[in-house]
Amino acid sequence: MEKNDKPAEGSVHDEHPPIKPNHHATEIPHENLPDGFFPRSAEEKVLCRSINRKMDIFLLPFLSLLYLFNGLDRGNVGNAATQGFAHDIGVTSNDINNAVSLFFITFVIFQPISAACGRILGAKHWIPMLMVVWGAITLSHAFIHGRGQLIALRLLIGLFEAGFYPTAVLYLSTFYTRFDLGVRIGLFYGQYAVAGAFSGAIGK
Repeated sequence: MEKNDKPAEGSVHDEHPPIKPNHHATEIPHENLPDGFFPRSAEEKVLCRSINRKMDIFLLPFLSLLYLFNGLDRGNVGNAATQGFAHDIGVTSNDINNAVSLFFITFVIFQPISAACGRILGAKHWIPMLMVVWGAITLSHAFIHGRGQLIALRLLIGLFEAGFYPTAVLYLSTFYTRFDLGVRIGLFYGQYAVAGAFSGAIGK
């Protein structure tokens, strides 16, 4: 075969056509990055800052306030004990300590279950339900009398407060990218320390 002869039709040269180099083959759209969305263009960065600003104004403070109330409910019994709460309901200081400790039994056991319910029902429905119930139980402390009722209330509060934190964090993750979420979770979690300060002041 001469150099200028073309290969016959149906030859192996037709089965494997030449592959053109694709300089964009290794580029992955930022929407599909394993690390999540990351703004690249100037327009995307401006849009992300605008969305984050709205979430920082309307969503994050509200959830942080709820977490502050959550922390107040956990520590209110110990602070109230210094103002004669144990005498008022007819229990001893040991009963108060036991009730505070038993709170974490239901809090730990039901945390994954409650978090799963929040994922199924949606945070916008589950968080308000939890908040209303644990608020009503907290108010019920004013009407109890005796060791059994105190322990029962603390166990119930642990049950309904268990799923708030994981559900709230999951809810925040649907609004913030992973690159912006860490700071917001830090601000959100910091409200527990603020609750400890307020709880001590309220108990005086």
